[in-house]
Amino acid sequence: DVTFVVLGLEPEPESKLTNNQFGTLPGARVCPKSFQEALANVIMNAVKYSTISPRNTANQKSGGSLERGLKHEPWVQVSLQPNPSYLAPGVTILVKDNGPGIPMCERERVFERGYRSPTTSQYVSGSGIGLEISRELMSRMGGSLDIMNADKYTSTNGVETQNVGAIMRLRVYR
Repeated sequence: DVTFVVLGLEPEPESKLTNNQFGTLPGARVCPKSFQEALANVIMNAVKYSTISPRNTANQKSGGSLERGLKHEPWVQVSLQPNPSYLAPGVTILVKDNGPGIPMCERERVFERGYRSPTTSQYVSGSGIGLEISRELMSRMGGSLDIMNADKYTSTNGVETQNVGAIMRLRVYR
């Protein structure tokens, strides 16, 4: 079993927020129960999949083998930031983990009801409905849920994020 402990809340450096300034995030209209369910599904997936470690990053990216192991230190990071200026005002939530990631060819399939990746399904239990439900709930609230390309992810302050498996992006608007 893996235990995750919340050590503190650290906003993304580029968001220019401190723990005392959350009032500077723009408001967003959401149905609290739906938003909670959508975000909880995404975070629980990140926690589950972060426990799987790629034996060899290059090997895994080409469909190689994975292992669940003690040498791997799983982590999940959740960050909040205002939506970029080219979008309507609102909030972007990024959920990052250091699991094996989601292959490009599966990035839309993971949102299909019942789909489970053949690469990771033997290591993680589930029914393959959480992300489909989360995306539908976000859509009903006028928001979105998608997957960012972790291979090319660079924060807006130009610092590359290393050892990121998947980055799920939830967006809500005023």
